[in-house]
Amino acid sequence: MNCCIESAFEPQGYELTFCNIQHQDAKGHFLSRLVLNQRVDGIIANISVLSEDLSRELDRLAFPYVSIGEIDIAVSWVDYDNEAGGRMLTIHLKSGKAIASRHLLAVKGTRESSAAG
Repeated sequence: MNCCIESAFEPQGYELTFCNIQHQDAKGHFLSRLVLNQRVDGIIANISVLSEDLSRELDRLAFPYVSIGEIDIAVSWVDYDNEAGGRMLTIHLKSGKAIASRHLLAVKGTRESSAAG
């Protein structure tokens, strides 16, 4: 998904930067470091990071952002089809073109986990 986002932005002169976000004190919070200091032009945030309070603050600042995954607040969001993606990956791996082994491992979270879909 990340390479698709990057390939859409590149012709428009944008670079895609990945940043691990930790909700720290106000000084270290990414709003201060990246948004208020104008180091980025927009945010693509996973639902595990985008809270209702953060969404309200970004709206107040009129700062563009999109959520990866649907959330309960009024915000623009995108998602992907995990089931179809898993099916495509499995077919590719089982075809023998990617690897010689027939033993596959799926790593996932619990149903309650934001990483599981």
